Amino acid sequence: PLINNLQARLVKIVQILSASFSPLRVLNLRIYWSGQVISLLGTWMQVTAQSWVVWELSHSESALGIVSMLGSLPMLLLGLWAGVWIDRLDRRKILIGSQTAAMLLAFVLAALVATKTVQLWHVYVLSFLLGCVTAIDFPAQQTFIGDLAGMSEVRKAIVVNAMLLQIGRMLGPALAGFVMSATGAALAFLLNGLSFIAVIISLLIVRSHQTLSPSKGSAIKAVMEGLRFIRSQPRIQDIIALSVLVAFFGISLLNFFPSLADEVLHGDAQTLGLLLASSGAGALVSTLIVTPLLQT
Repeated sequence: PLINNLQARLVKIVQILSASFSPLRVLNLRIYWSGQVISLLGTWMQVTAQSWVVWELSHSESALGIVSMLGSLPMLLLGLWAGVWIDRLDRRKILIGSQTAAMLLAFVLAALVATKTVQLWHVYVLSFLLGCVTAIDFPAQQTFIGDLAGMSEVRKAIVVNAMLLQIGRMLGPALAGFVMSATGAALAFLLNGLSFIAVIISLLIVRSHQTLSPSKGSAIKAVMEGLRFIRSQPRIQDIIALSVLVAFFGISLLNFFPSLADEVLHGDAQTLGLLLASSGAGALVSTLIVTPLLQT
């Protein structure tokens, strides 16, 4: 009986995990995610290469922290406002615009590094500009997935999207470390810029079903309504608090991995890539197994 009970539990777990991939049956999602996978590899290549370039320019943990802060600050300042406008405008056009802007910023950084004219302030400015693009792009991406999947599959689709993010977070840094060791950081930035082409093509192909929210009142009024809703939902407040704790005391530590790779492990760019890839691998295991089980 014990063995039979264990087998039954294992079968149920396998069924749950298999069911979590049901959004892959949606053609539009498959097309969109095929472009996203390529772009995510490039994105994490740039994250890895940028942190290593900053370290080589400054050998300063403070500089690493400043770059991270400048990249994250726009989300804090613009995130609420971006959410309002994303509901009122065509999300596909927003994403095409944001992906194009991120591609151009990657090409600029590639050119600066390739010509050996890059300075620390260049990276600061480009990181802040990319943060502004991300503040618009990230919420647009999350809601666009719902447009493609429909309400019946949106939760599972978000989980699959998170899995793809962790795959990119695992493979991208490892690839960046190999590329930087072989040819230098400029190629990593160039490959990231080229990777956006895949996403832009997928956005032009897919057909979404967005229902535009009516533009009732000002953006300030909409933001205040959102904040009042959060105040009335203790569970959402708990999730936000947990996210803040993870961001400050978990994910933020990854920004200092170049110092760890160089001064503690006496490694190089490839060491940094493997460190970040290991972190992504752990997150991928959690997303693959824990998240689908928690949703049942």
